[in-house]
Amino acid sequence: MGAIEALSQRFQRGETGPEEAAAAMLAHAGEPAAHAVFTQLLREYAQEQAQASAERWKRGRPLGPLDGIPVTWKDLFDIAGLPTTSGSLLASRAPAMQDAAAVSRLHAAGVVSLGKTNLSEFAFSGLGLNPHFGTPLQKAHRTGALHLVGGSSSGAAAAMRLGIGCVALGTDTSGSIRVPAAWSGLVGFRPSQGRYPVAGVAALAPSLDTVGIIAATVADVLCVDAVLQGDARTKPFAAQQPHFILVDQLCGPQVQASVRDNCLRLMRRLSNAGMACEQRHVESFDIVAQAFALHGTLVAAEAGHTLARYTTPESLAQLDPFVRHRLMAARAAPARDRLALLQLREAMLKRRAAAPANAIYVFPTTPASAPALSSVQTLDRITAANSAALRHTMPGSFLDMPGIAVPSGCDEAGLPTSVLLSCPRGGDAMLLAVARKLELLEILCA
Repeated sequence: MGAIEALSQRFQRGETGPEEAAAAMLAHAGEPAAHAVFTQLLREYAQEQAQASAERWKRGRPLGPLDGIPVTWKDLFDIAGLPTTSGSLLASRAPAMQDAAAVSRLHAAGVVSLGKTNLSEFAFSGLGLNPHFGTPLQKAHRTGALHLVGGSSSGAAAAMRLGIGCVALGTDTSGSIRVPAAWSGLVGFRPSQGRYPVAGVAALAPSLDTVGIIAATVADVLCVDAVLQGDARTKPFAAQQPHFILVDQLCGPQVQASVRDNCLRLMRRLSNAGMACEQRHVESFDIVAQAFALHGTLVAAEAGHTLARYTTPESLAQLDPFVRHRLMAARAAPARDRLALLQLREAMLKRRAAAPANAIYVFPTTPASAPALSSVQTLDRITAANSAALRHTMPGSFLDMPGIAVPSGCDEAGLPTSVLLSCPRGGDAMLLAVARKLELLEILCA
């Protein structure tokens, strides 16, 4: 049972109410451990929503299973009456005129919005560093060292780790849901584009941007997925036995040993449960990697246009130095690189459409567990760590592959490791159903 279902049942039985649940989580949000998690904490806003939900439950007329469930929003989503900071000092502080479409759908389902969470500036990094609002951190259980939680949806993952909210809404362009979920021991779902609405969400790279979900369980992801789809729900898929393919080139010696071992252990559990499994080289991942080496990444090419207004001398002086470095490099890249990447992507998406509908690709979500804060103190080290963090997730974004990061265990320091289950574009319903089945069979790590 997921956190959403468990709390909803407690509401139904009268053991607790939405107001008490929200108050308890808001109290946690004010503790020192929650430093840098939120850009805006919505105490009064949440209390009003919780009171309205409590009245509905008292009347026996809740809006559905999400009524009264506390959630958080990455500060890229517009919420009416509040500014959208994008994790930057440069974004407009004018209040949004209306809710983002995803916010509107969940508010209509009765959720309680606790706050807007921190992120890498403009979501343009996979590490979660932010010199303006602070950097959310986690402590390695066995060493006590401070480590990153991942980005760009850093506050979203940190809030979930601290028990602030039953689910966190964020965005994923290159891996911004999957990476922080992986480094924080959580479940993170990046859907195919178009499954969830992006209207009212600040853009980074429109060809790649998606709304995503971070939660403690696949069951919780499914609860939110059912609402976020709205009227565009996908048709029921023809149930097939999944065929798991361990992507050979993403599980080799370049991957941290404990991360690789935990991925291989998951594959053995799948095989022992009678699932069809194989390990092989998958050419499409190589093609994407070669294109990135030749032309740069599509996210950088598009971000250079999206964030162009922040390249004045006055704006550049206020940017996170790493974001400034990436933005200027993106602006200097030839326009032909972006065109070449878009043409390749279109051709590969057509080709991927013919892939087996039951194929699920398996590989470590990130090549290594979360880096120590002390290891990312120079621009060169930040650049290298960012590239490594996103190395496994970027090809899936380029190919618009839905992916769900699931915990796979821990490394030697006690930091979480993760495995990514992914499938061809549009296979979201199948992927989520399979992940939930594995969760129920206790094949996935808790």
